[in-house]
Amino acid sequence: MKKILIFLICLILAGCSSQSSEHGQKRKELSEYKKIVQKVKTSKPQENPPFDYRLVYSKVDDGYRYDLIINNPSITMLHIKALSYSSSLNDKYYPTLGLFEEAQYSLKKDYVNKKEGYYKGFALSGKVKEKDELKLYISYENKSKRVGEVYRIHYEN
Repeated sequence: MKKILIFLICLILAGCSSQSSEHGQKRKELSEYKKIVQKVKTSKPQENPPFDYRLVYSKVDDGYRYDLIINNPSITMLHIKALSYSSSLNDKYYPTLGLFEEAQYSLKKDYVNKKEGYYKGFALSGKVKEKDELKLYISYENKSKRVGEVYRIHYEN
């Protein structure tokens, strides 16, 4: 009986520990998200990203939905984290990739291997009040260092 009681106490403590660890991880992710949003708001964006992009708007009831499609990188981009920013956001949060997911996303010119996390491209979608250019924060590993930049994403009618 004593062994069963000790076993149950260990299970309960282990469960509480994993919940605490998950909560800490979520808090860390949210803190990183807030830092990135602040960086995007205050940074002067670069003009020539090392990838191709297409920005598409679709009319919805209370504004527009945008799809920002990123593909065809000119460099290898490993473990990508991205956030698209619009000053006319119509959602609660800015669209992200790689910040809240466990999966890792990488891009490499002319190479796709989903099992290894290499994709042809990715898309960020959000709702905005009006059509306008976006800012894109993207960070990635390249040659053993982490690179993070903010780019201006132009919208062409």
